Parts: sequence; structure tokens; C-alpha cells
Amino acid sequence: LTVTATLDGKTSVKSFKYLVRGSGSASGGAGGAGGGGGFGGNIAGVNTGGTTITALPDKNDIVQTPSNENLNTEFKDVKVTDWHYTYIINLKNKGIIDGYEDGNFYPNNKITREEFVKLLVNIAGIELVEEYEGFEDVSASDWFAPYVYTAKKLNIVNGIDDKNFGVGKPISRQDMSVMIYNLMTMKNDVSVSKDKFADDSSIADYASDAVYSMKSLEVLNGYEDGTFKPLGQLTRAEAAKVITLIANIQ
Repeated sequence: LTVTATLDGKTSVKSFKYLVRGSGSASGGAGGAGGGGGFGGNIAGVNTGGTTITALPDKNDIVQTPSNENLNTEFKDVKVTDWHYTYIINLKNKGIIDGYEDGNFYPNNKITREEFVKLLVNIAGIELVEEYEGFEDVSASDWFAPYVYTAKKLNIVNGIDDKNFGVGKPISRQDMSVMIYNLMTMKNDVSVSKDKFADDSSIADYASDAVYSMKSLEVLNGYEDGTFKPLGQLTRAEAAKVITLIANIQ
């Protein structure tokens, strides 16, 4: 798009380039992201259990297409035509997410429980605790220990049992909902949708209010068949969109 403006006999020409982001589907990722890599200072990288992203609402209030001169070319596996391009690149440009040393972002990789916890703690700007105790699978030397134990102290997270946090396990949609819900209810009242999903009986009792709060907030929608798929796992690309939606609400 080229705009020509004339004032007092002087003419100025300015060209603008617009990026049109197409819609598409996200395939399931292979393998979780290793270590603490891939996640930046504030946030990071939701397999919805299938090949469609209809469970994520098309809401993109704070994300705008990067200007041409600021287009990020670092991620070799993130293309302009990808549905997740705008979310990932904008979060990268804001210093919120990072890629790996090989230049890839791995958008379809599953995100682990500890990786997602780091995102939430950083989103909230919570000061990290120094006392690391309570989970047998989290050592003080682990990169994620400060984040896990900070979230534990604030009752944002629980373990998968009395002794273990569940390190290395991909996070499920219902557990992600619980973590977000616990974080948001620290400061705000969150409404709970009364409109049940078709697979409501599959949603764990501990996650029910959280899941339906995510529905009420339009952070996670159901699928075309009316189900939520509570055990569906998150991908890094889908998480970039979820993080954007959460940021809109904060």
C-alpha cells in the first residue's frame, strides 16, 4: 500500500507492507522440549488432542503483525504462512519466548508441566522463593526449581501425587486450566460457565471449575463436536496463542 500526501506544495510518499495471516491447522508435536531452552524471560511454547485448533478462540487483541523491518527470521521452522506465526514472532520480539540453539522454535513440540509453570510465574511477575522442598523429582539444582516451588508456595500448582510434581510430563488441557485459574483467582474473581461440554464426565473434579472458567473467559473453547478433551496435550505454538489470550485478560 502506498500513500501520497501533499501539503503546501510538498509531496511525501510512504509505502506500507501488510502481512495477511492465513488460517490453518496444527499437527500434533513429537517429543517435549528439553531442559529450560526455548522460553524467554516472561513467557513461552496446547496440543488440543487433534489436528484442528478450533478449541482456541480466534481472539488476537494485543498481537499485531510485526512491521516489515522487524520481521524475525531466526526461527527456521516458523513460516509467515503458518497460523501461529503472528503469535510466536510477536512474543519473540517482546522478549517473551525464545527458540533453541539450532535456530528452531519447534512449534509442534509438547510443553512440559515445569515449562508451563515458568510461563505463569513470569507472566505474573512473581518474586521467586529460595526454599526448595516438597517434591522428590525437583532438585534445587534444576533450572525449573525456583518456578515450581514459587508456584507451589502460592498454591498455583500441585503435584501429580503426594511426592512428585510430574517433571517432564506434557501438560494436559485440564491441568493447564487449573494452573491459569489458580493464578488468576489470586487477584480477581473469575466467572464459571454453566454451559457444559459434551465430555463433561471426562473432566476431573479438581479441574471442573478451572475448565469452565477458561471457557467463560474464552481462553479455551470446545471442539466442533462440543467436547473439551481434558487430557489433550499442549504444543508450543498453541501455548503462544493461549499466553496471548491470558495477557489480554491480565
